[in-house]
Amino acid sequence: MGAMLLVAFVSVTLGGRVEAADCVSNKAGAEMAALQRQIAANRALQVKYSCATGSTFACREIAGRIAQVSTRLASLAASGQSCWKPAVTKRAPPRRAADALPRLAAKIETRCVRLSDGYYFPTPNSGYNTEKDVDVIAAQCRFICDDPAMEVYRMTGEDRNADEMVSVTTGARYADLPRAGVYRDAVPFKACDMARFHKTVLAKMAEARASAQKGASAPTVKRQTVPSADEADAKVVSPVDADFRGMASFAPIPERKVRIVGPPFLPEE
Repeated sequence: MGAMLLVAFVSVTLGGRVEAADCVSNKAGAEMAALQRQIAANRALQVKYSCATGSTFACREIAGRIAQVSTRLASLAASGQSCWKPAVTKRAPPRRAADALPRLAAKIETRCVRLSDGYYFPTPNSGYNTEKDVDVIAAQCRFICDDPAMEVYRMTGEDRNADEMVSVTTGARYADLPRAGVYRDAVPFKACDMARFHKTVLAKMAEARASAQKGASAPTVKRQTVPSADEADAKVVSPVDADFRGMASFAPIPERKVRIVGPPFLPEE
């Protein structure tokens, strides 16, 4: 009986050693879990920045971090100290530009973007525009820069990253423009004339006010119309009425009894 118990004890002990050899310690397991969380977080950033459809500086940095963490994770797995399996994150399919087009909110913060060098600036009334104003905004951008190759973009996200601006017509990201940010190295730098727009608007407002005041102060001329033949005949006075016209106040007073009040009717003193 004692021998059987000894064999059982040895078997359990050996099994525990094999399991301990195959599985990771608590410290290594915590490191593995942290590495897996880092990979998952960076994968989420790749989806957020649409790295599947473009390669920007941010996307390259994220890919480098994923490669570094994956190398460390693979080294831990190869050492035989871990029984953890690296988590497999399903990558979202690449989005097309039409699918990435965001819905315009009631009020949008917009930017004028010059396609030749990526120069951008806030549009007039930015933050108070709506979807119906896009055509008007585009015309304003072309007027301010005196350039037909202008595009209207809108800000997205709370971080207000300029690379994440998207076109209101195509949904393309600003960072994906072929000449995004080229204006920073341009010599000489060419800015757009926002003052030209404001001067034009103020001039038109002054003209509108002057026109309104002129219309309000103009005297009203009453036109005299010539009566028609029928109206003239209707206003002709008959000869009988003409004979007695103006004689009503001179008609003789008819005889009538008049009550006379005088001394004969007063009491004697």
